[in-house]
Amino acid sequence: MPSKLVLTEEQLRDVLERAEELQHGDTTNTYAAVIEAAKEAGLSEDNVTKALQERLGLLGSPPAAGELIFAKGTQNRFFAAEVIEQGEHSYRVRFLNGGEHSVRFEDLRPLNLFPGEQLVCPWPDWGWWTCSLVRYDPEKRKVRVSDNFGTEKTFDLSEVFRADPSQPFKMKLNWLMVGLSLGSGVIGSLLTWLAMR
Repeated sequence: MPSKLVLTEEQLRDVLERAEELQHGDTTNTYAAVIEAAKEAGLSEDNVTKALQERLGLLGSPPAAGELIFAKGTQNRFFAAEVIEQGEHSYRVRFLNGGEHSVRFEDLRPLNLFPGEQLVCPWPDWGWWTCSLVRYDPEKRKVRVSDNFGTEKTFDLSEVFRADPSQPFKMKLNWLMVGLSLGSGVIGSLLTWLAMR
């Protein structure tokens, strides 16, 4: 990892909160300023490093053949994939939803599937929807997610992709359009009924 990093106050707070969570229960070269601040707060360097990797979506070390990771696929989305082999400047991966591709190390993300992780799922009747992970079954490669409104569903890992934290509104645009369509349909029906009276 690079030795210099500029974090926003919110990112720094998130990283330190996660490092504290790891310190109390829940794994190298890191960003010197964050590590020093965490050490002063009594947190271990290993836990701060893991928290940085989780929160910023970074791999700690090159993945080995057979390892599951998220790899950049179509439309700059990160899909679950298995590493087939490491080349000189790239990795050959097999996406769980089909197809093989060569990607750079920078286009790989860890397959961190912890409760609360944001995944984009093909929600029935809504289309692509940003969901919160409830649990992950690595043997079956299934994820149980919540739509954040009290409904849970299970999807195969091959059906979902990693949410981009910088684009939360874009993923929920389909739902907004459905709501606007339904609302305008109801208003139109009411106006027609009133005009017919």
